[in-house]
Amino acid sequence: MLGFALSYLIMGTLFFLIIGPIAVLMRLFGRDALHRRYGAKAATYWSNARPPRDKRSGCCALHLHAVLRPAAWRPLLTTLAVRGR
Repeated sequence: MLGFALSYLIMGTLFFLIIGPIAVLMRLFGRDALHRRYGAKAATYWSNARPPRDKRSGCCALHLHAVLRPAAWRPLLTTLAVRGR
């Protein structure tokens, strides 16, 4: 019960101290992150999607191949083996 109450207290505090002021500042400065403004002269509100990325050029894919490669682990394992002696 204590954890339940504290989680609501912490999340409420974070909302009112961080997210709330950021929202107020964005409204004051006229920032429209979701592009929801009404455009009287706009023919359409459609926005083109970004083209799909090549699977080989993805950042995560490159790191995943490096992590799964056994040779990438050898220096770390060697260092740990030397320190463990």
